[in-house]
Amino acid sequence: MYRIAITMGDPAGIGSEIIVKALKEGKWGREDVIFYILGDIKAFNDISRKIGIEFNLPVISLERFESSKPDFSCLVDFKNIPNKIIYGVERALYGKCSIEYIEKGVYFCMSKIADALVTCPINKRSISLGGFHYPGHTEFIAEITNSPEVAMSFLSGKLWTALFTTHVPLSKAITLIKKDALVKKIKFVYGEIKKYEESVSVGVCALNPHGGEAGLFGVEEDLEIKPAVEECRNEGLAVFGPFSADTIYLRAIGGKFNVIFSLFHDQGMIPVKLLSFGNAVNITLGLPFLRTSVDHGTAFDIAGKGVAKSENLVEVINTTLELLDKKRIINGI
Repeated sequence: MYRIAITMGDPAGIGSEIIVKALKEGKWGREDVIFYILGDIKAFNDISRKIGIEFNLPVISLERFESSKPDFSCLVDFKNIPNKIIYGVERALYGKCSIEYIEKGVYFCMSKIADALVTCPINKRSISLGGFHYPGHTEFIAEITNSPEVAMSFLSGKLWTALFTTHVPLSKAITLIKKDALVKKIKFVYGEIKKYEESVSVGVCALNPHGGEAGLFGVEEDLEIKPAVEECRNEGLAVFGPFSADTIYLRAIGGKFNVIFSLFHDQGMIPVKLLSFGNAVNITLGLPFLRTSVDHGTAFDIAGKGVAKSENLVEVINTTLELLDKKRIINGI
């Protein structure tokens, strides 16, 4: 039996809507899964009326949930939204609500009450107004779990993309591209994905156009990236590259490798979203538990209008179950 905690995300966003739709439309094909939805019943009642889909999970207060740990799917009601929800706005209150759902979801996973955490989108401005100064889920969850190292990754079908740097300016990201740091992160990503894949093969992106053209367009490939790849290979890891960023995804789709190691945020995210927007699954590597997320934001422009699509959340839940199955088989659990 798997128990999946799902956070509602920002109350002003589309989190409640896609959860209601996903629970109705998702075809899990299995009965060994329990969902703990972490949010506020006001949000679900409101959106259910707007979209005409009944939200029929049992509602349990947070206090009762923590004392009883039910063995059935339910909404864990935080009761932290005092007034009617106003969609599409940035508010300190909504940021605080978002953080509270995440904190409890992490606690439930760390306490073995839940086996995995699925997160719906939060608004960075709202959490900042609420007094939480984190770039996003990844950094916040890493801190509260005392995880010494994490990496943001995305799974699109069978192809993984892992990011070396994430939410830093490009000018700073370039200065971080050093051999020792690359070796450490590549080995980390390799080991983390091995928990879910029997075979791991990593293609490393180049930084400069055409891979630097032997120093004509840049020296980072020769001075830092190639030596890092060689050291990983000398340690027996299937690591290749660096390959020019404009062709590396073609190589991967052709079967050259199943993991792409991107050096900065947009180098990885642009092709991921072009190839798999709505189907890619965000996975945080390095946590004590499996955390997955949708690959889109709060969509304030359509929030509360009943037009949000739940396909990505359904894909995230399906992938979460598949990864839990793989981890159990590979690790003999």
